[in-house]
Amino acid sequence: RFPTNLLFIGLICQSFEPILLSCVLFILRFYPQVWLSIVLIFRLLVLVVVAEEVFEDEQQEFVCNTKQPGCVTVCYDYFFPVSPIRFWAIQFIVVSTPTLFILVHIATRHARDQTEEVKGGLIFTHFITVFMKFMLECGSVMLYWNIYAKVGLIIPRLLKCSEAPCPSPTDCFVPRASEKTAFSGFMLLVSGICAFVNLLELLYISYQRCYGNKQGIKEGL
Repeated sequence: RFPTNLLFIGLICQSFEPILLSCVLFILRFYPQVWLSIVLIFRLLVLVVVAEEVFEDEQQEFVCNTKQPGCVTVCYDYFFPVSPIRFWAIQFIVVSTPTLFILVHIATRHARDQTEEVKGGLIFTHFITVFMKFMLECGSVMLYWNIYAKVGLIIPRLLKCSEAPCPSPTDCFVPRASEKTAFSGFMLLVSGICAFVNLLELLYISYQRCYGNKQGIKEGL
């Protein structure tokens, strides 16, 4: 019975394969619009509108149950070496840089009366740019995990701090912990989507390049 069910599942997957391929090609065809929508709407807009409210005066609202001078500042710096909103702002700038690079490159090529088709060195530049964005997306997620490893993906409401000059241990309270967890998870999800789309485009560019070369060889023969 198991081989029959497996064959049935395989036939279903095979029947849906053209539909899935068409969807992937449609996404890749309009990839710049998809990527810009993700970046501008789900990153820039959320970063400006939501993050300002969630992380407003976060250090001032971070309190510990001690009056030891410097304890609150040290504990906050220990758990949050970089402010999350500043981290996401820097990530937005860094990840957007390769796109600006290729736009400037295309504009320069067109200014020199080159053809509008993406060929030769422009394809290589496009591939390198997408690869850089993919690596930056993955690197930002890994960097986020390393920076906030002491806190974790789910930001707790209560943190135990044993750093000097605090009396050991000291309870510290994180304001709006649930909102910060939801916001950080959302930004990580967007980074994952962008990285996945970049990976799809890398595969698509490689496929088009190899398929185009084979077609050229066949036509030459």
